[in-house]
Amino acid sequence: MKTFLVVIVILLSQVGVALADDAEDCRRGADGSLDKTVGLQACDRVLNSRRSDRLVLGTALINRGQIHYMLQDYPRAIDDLSGAIALKPQYLTIAYRNRGNCHFMLKDDDKAIADYTEAVRLDAGHASAYAARGLIYLRRNEIESAAADFRAALAGHNEYSDSQWAKTTARRELDAMGSRSGGTTGSGR
Repeated sequence: MKTFLVVIVILLSQVGVALADDAEDCRRGADGSLDKTVGLQACDRVLNSRRSDRLVLGTALINRGQIHYMLQDYPRAIDDLSGAIALKPQYLTIAYRNRGNCHFMLKDDDKAIADYTEAVRLDAGHASAYAARGLIYLRRNEIESAAADFRAALAGHNEYSDSQWAKTTARRELDAMGSRSGGTTGSGR
């Protein structure tokens, strides 16, 4: 009987290690350091595991959504990110921002603005959400709203991987706006 219990404990620990490995491969697929197909398969295993809790499921959905985004499968990405948002995962701000990015690519500006607005409500320093929302306002010719968002992006303090993109984009757009308007909306550099 004692040997049987030891075997069960070993098997359960191996299942936990496999789940952790799949969660890591899912994350690596989302950050581009692993083949996307391999990443999607790992995400699917995490999502189908009975050992995954709400936080693990939410993170896997965000990662799978990011992979679908990179594959330009925006409807699937939106489905995954919406599922993640319903679970209220640890990275809820990223889920809203990423779903906003999908809506942005589909030119569904109202939904994109709503998601970016929620991202900055959750994290007032979220530079990339401000910059992306500013691009939509610019596309709509809502110049003052765009300028305000670009200035907020420059003031942002987050450490997301696209923060540098946000600041570069905001600076470029503000400078372009300033040169078109005689210098009143520029970045102030």
